[in-house]
Amino acid sequence: MNTVTEKITTNTRVIKSLLVKYSDTFKAFKELINNSIQANAKNIKITVAYDDSVMVKSGIEKITIEDDGHGVPYSEFKKRILQIATDVKEKGQGIGRFGSFQIGELMKIETVAFDPANQQFSKTSFGIDTIDLKDIELEKTDVKVDYQYLDKKNASSYYKV
Repeated sequence: MNTVTEKITTNTRVIKSLLVKYSDTFKAFKELINNSIQANAKNIKITVAYDDSVMVKSGIEKITIEDDGHGVPYSEFKKRILQIATDVKEKGQGIGRFGSFQIGELMKIETVAFDPANQQFSKTSFGIDTIDLKDIELEKTDVKVDYQYLDKKNASSYYKV
């Protein structure tokens, strides 16, 4: 008998079934706003870029939700953003940010936060397209994450999706 070590993977079909929880756009939108509130945001800015010349059914080019909450530092980005079904929040399922796929096909997250691991502010961003997730195993999907440490001593934290 032989023994090998394999990875347990998650197929996107499972993820899609989890996201059925957000069966309509309003529920997904509400979850994103709730994330801002949980991040102790004092201000939540919602921007809808509309362009009737764009070849899109609705004419909505982009919806952005930006808050001034505590953000996500680079040292925690992998666990808190890229990992699906996290246990970061009590009573949470760790999938709320992916509810944005109910709203649109492209998702971009950008955040600035104080990074306690490096004692300075970090700016981190990544984007993903639902087409990239179609019928693949997530663990085999490479996503590009851009980050930099900021020279500023008192940068303003934010989170934008």
